[in-house]
Amino acid sequence: MRNILIILGAVAVLVVAGVGVYQWQSTPRGSTPAPGPAARAASAEEIARARAIGDDDFTLGTADAPVTVIEYASFTCPHCANFHVEQLPRIKAEYIDTGKVRMAFRDFPLDQAALAAAMVARCAGKDRHAAMLGLFFTRQQAWGGAADPITAMARLAALAGMGEADVQACLKKPDIEKAVLDQRLLAEKVFDIEATPTFIINGVKHSGNITFDEFKKKVDPLLAKTAK
Repeated sequence: MRNILIILGAVAVLVVAGVGVYQWQSTPRGSTPAPGPAARAASAEEIARARAIGDDDFTLGTADAPVTVIEYASFTCPHCANFHVEQLPRIKAEYIDTGKVRMAFRDFPLDQAALAAAMVARCAGKDRHAAMLGLFFTRQQAWGGAADPITAMARLAALAGMGEADVQACLKKPDIEKAVLDQRLLAEKVFDIEATPTFIINGVKHSGNITFDEFKKKVDPLLAKTAK
């Protein structure tokens, strides 16, 4: 825990010096990040990179699905947990597994615990990333509300095949941490994200939790246009 806080402090200094957007020490757990000065405008390359699904994205569904949904979420956000536990299974069955929607999960951590969870999920690898998402969101209150959420999260990660030594080693990897923080920064710059979860549906931003019925209302018209 001490090591990751030291790393976070060092990264925060670098990020604040450049664009002034991270306030990790004062960010409470929840669905809205701490306010900060506006980041510089995104370049054309950054916009294209944020809108496209890349090889480093964690996805569900086929690449040729007519509708693409990008979800930005934080592992300590209760609304994100609700979406993954209550809404996503039905969305997956009716839209993703049927080839209608491709969905990508991207990190937008709101605090140190969420950052640590995002790092561990990435270190687990693509084959186990979905399992990590399921564990961390389903058991969010158990580990996120613990006195030592990092230790509690490490114990939970063991259920997905990551030992405590693996977790500790992961939390010391600056490249993994940078990848998570860079993803959040790019989301702020390109999509002006202010809360989690936020969904980018075929390039259009939709903020806040979304029920299956709301998802259906947004996606079905897009599918109908594609069919025509």
